[in-house]
Amino acid sequence: MKVTNISKRLIVLNYKDDKEGFKTLSLGAGESAEVEALQDGDVAFYVKKGSIEVEKVEVKKTVEPVVLPAEPTEENLTAMTVKDLRRYCKENEIKIPKNTDEAGVVTLILNSLEPKE
Repeated sequence: MKVTNISKRLIVLNYKDDKEGFKTLSLGAGESAEVEALQDGDVAFYVKKGSIEVEKVEVKKTVEPVVLPAEPTEENLTAMTVKDLRRYCKENEIKIPKNTDEAGVVTLILNSLEPKE
């Protein structure tokens, strides 16, 4: 969240950062700051007063693609989590029918890896 102090006074915001505990952010007149850990409740009082402008900033998390073992077999694929197997299928556009169990997903993956004639 990006906040800008539009008042002529110093504003001190207290917020909780999941990694470092409670923190304080001091904003002088006209200053801006971008802090991911700020929540709507942390600035609600000042927004209602008209002292702070808020701009939401989207944080895009990059997700690493699922990598199969060098030689995928039924045995080493069942060692992977079902969540990772399904994510692999989604990334590689392998359609999974509804109510397919883990063994079915493994079979679909192995069939997709077979060479096509």
